[in-house]
Amino acid sequence: MTVEFFDLAQRLYSAKTGAPVRQVAASLFSVKNEAIFVDADHGPKGKTVFTVMPRGGAPVTAPGSSVLRALAAAGAVMDGQREPAQLIAADGGVLAALERVARAAARDDSSDETVRSAAAVVGWWVDRSGYPGTNAVVSLLDHTRQRFITGAVPNRETHATYWRGVFGVSAGITGLAEWAAEISSGFGLPMLGSIREDDFYSYRAAVERFAKGFSWTHAEPAPIAAMGLRARCDTANLWEAALLSDRLWRHRAVHTGHVTGGEVISTTRTTFTITCPRMGSRLRAGSAVVGWMGGVDSYERATLFHGDVQTAEAHDGALQLTIARVPVDQRPGRSYWVTLMPAPPNDRIVRMGRARYRRLLFQGDSWIAAGKTPGVRRRDVPLDVLCAAAETE
Repeated sequence: MTVEFFDLAQRLYSAKTGAPVRQVAASLFSVKNEAIFVDADHGPKGKTVFTVMPRGGAPVTAPGSSVLRALAAAGAVMDGQREPAQLIAADGGVLAALERVARAAARDDSSDETVRSAAAVVGWWVDRSGYPGTNAVVSLLDHTRQRFITGAVPNRETHATYWRGVFGVSAGITGLAEWAAEISSGFGLPMLGSIREDDFYSYRAAVERFAKGFSWTHAEPAPIAAMGLRARCDTANLWEAALLSDRLWRHRAVHTGHVTGGEVISTTRTTFTITCPRMGSRLRAGSAVVGWMGGVDSYERATLFHGDVQTAEAHDGALQLTIARVPVDQRPGRSYWVTLMPAPPNDRIVRMGRARYRRLLFQGDSWIAAGKTPGVRRRDVPLDVLCAAAETE
C-alpha cells in the first residue's frame, strides 16, 4: 500500500463516521498563559483591521498600525524579565499582515519605544515561524492539517473557515481560542522540548539586540544568516524525528518508507540481519537507525537500541537489512520481529556541531571568508524517485 492509499482510507473512514480522523495522536503545541490571539479582516479598500485578544482577556479592534499598541498592551514587548509572548492565528496570512505593519513602523523615525518594541516582537515571530515545531508562533490551520484529516476534498482543508465548521467553533476571534483548545488537547511530544528551549533563548537574544539598537528589518550579515539556516535545518530534522515518535504517525510512515520491520534471519558476533516484506524503505547502508523488538505499536513499551545499517540488499523479493553497532545485550536473536526507523538527532551532538559551526563563521578562519565549500546536506525525496534511482535491484 502506498501512502496515497493509506490517506485515502483515512478519508473514507472520516466520511463514513462524519468526524475528523487523527493522523498524530499527540498535541503539537500548547496554549501558553502569554498567548495572544490575533485575527485579521481585509477591508474593501485594502486596509486591514486586526482583532487582538490576550488569553483570558477581552478582544480589542485595531485598524492598521494601531495593532502594535494593542499587541504591546496584550504583552508583546521586548522585555527580558518576562516570558515571550505567543502568537496564535488562524493561518500564516495574519502573520504576513502583521509583518507589513511592523516593518513600516520599525522604519518610521516617528515611532515611539512602545511601537518599536511590539514591532520587534512581530519580527521575532516572523523569524521563529521558520522553525517547525516552535511554540512561539502557532498557525492553527497548519497544525490542524498536520494532526487531522477529513473526508472532504483535500483542497477544502486549505481554508480556515472549513476547519471552523468541522470543529463547530464560533466565528471571530473567540472562535480562535476554541479552535486552539480543540486541537491542542492531549499529551505533547517530549522531543519538541528542545525546540521550545530554542524559542526561549532566541527571544533573549532578540531582546539583547533590540536593547543595543539593532533593527530586525535590516539584512542579516552572511555569517548570521548561515547560522540561522543551520539552526532551521537542525530543527526540521528534530521535527521529523518527533513526529515519528508518535504512534499514529509511525503507522503512516510505514507507507512512506521511513519505518520498516522484519524477522531476524541471521546473527553474527557483531551484526544481525532482518528480512523486510516491504521493499519500499528509505533505510540504506550507512543510515543511523533506532529499533526495537516488536511491531510498530511496541515503541513506547520496548527497550530501544541504536545502530547503523551495514548493508541493504534485495533478495528473493524482500529487503534484507544488516544492522551493526548494537550492544550485545540489546541485540535481538533469530526469529524475533524487529522494527526500525531513522535515529533521532542526538541533542548533544547537534549542539556541539552548531557550536563548531559558529566558531567557523565568526572566527578568522570562517569558511565563508576563506571560500571553502560547505558539506552536502541530504533531504527526503519522494519514495518513487528513490526507488527509480536505486543502483541495485
